[in-house]
Amino acid sequence: MGHAVSAKAVAAAGVILAERTVLAGLSIRNTHATNTGVFRIYDNATAATGTILYAVSLVAGATSSFEFPGTGVQAINGLFLDITNSATVEGSVHID
Repeated sequence: MGHAVSAKAVAAAGVILAERTVLAGLSIRNTHATNTGVFRIYDNATAATGTILYAVSLVAGATSSFEFPGTGVQAINGLFLDITNSATVEGSVHID
């Protein structure tokens, strides 16, 4: 049995968390009516640059849920969500 992690809501592109953390997983949905988008989570607190920790392309209305194996992925600089093609998002990232 694993250990409990926290959930942090995401509703737009931008800074998710501006401190060191562990990305344990996520559950997101592309809420745009028509646009497909690429959703990338970076190990960065201020911009869509640096190491990509997770990336997925989602058509309108599609969801992605993922839990990293083991204890997750270390994010030294924080977490930043970038979204392409004017897609929109709702969901949460799971952090430890």
